[in-house]
Amino acid sequence: DKIIIYSNSVDSPYETLYLSGCGGEEAVCKFFILPENKKLNWGNVPVGKTYTRSVVLENVGTSECFVNTGAFGPNVGKWFKLVRTPQYPLRVPVGTAARFDIWCTPEKNGFAPDKDGNPDVSGVKNYISVTTTDSNNPSLTFPMICNGVSSYLMVNPDPVVFPNSTTDCSGPEVIVTMFNTGTTPLTVS
Repeated sequence: DKIIIYSNSVDSPYETLYLSGCGGEEAVCKFFILPENKKLNWGNVPVGKTYTRSVVLENVGTSECFVNTGAFGPNVGKWFKLVRTPQYPLRVPVGTAARFDIWCTPEKNGFAPDKDGNPDVSGVKNYISVTTTDSNNPSLTFPMICNGVSSYLMVNPDPVVFPNSTTDCSGPEVIVTMFNTGTTPLTVS
């Protein structure tokens, strides 16, 4: 291909520019999203303790992305707190990530209540919504599920791995330590 430029010059009435090249890839904003199942589940959290879960949006595309908004739904209960609220739009260059850390601090036993005090077992009312410039994920919703417990058993090591033993069940001893990190006594039987 060529471009011909004409002019009024007597010495050079036109110039020819020859072009060559090939097409490039379109720059694309693309997020890799964690958690991949798009649910924030704290599991069992001791009453009065604070546990953290995170939404991570990593830019794996070829162009910068933006997070336009990130906020709790209108009926989220008081057990949840967004640790830090960034200024929007939040610029996310290629190879970097935006992160939303969320705390759950149970006040009593049971599933985290919504704003009206009703237990929300599946995150229908307790959720965070995020909007982005990723055309495949312009609007994301992450249900938040947290269950307050007064007794909570932690085991160390976790998982417990038993070594190979002979048929007479002789083998090395495995020491397992259990901790009650809750606020009420716990019976192990």
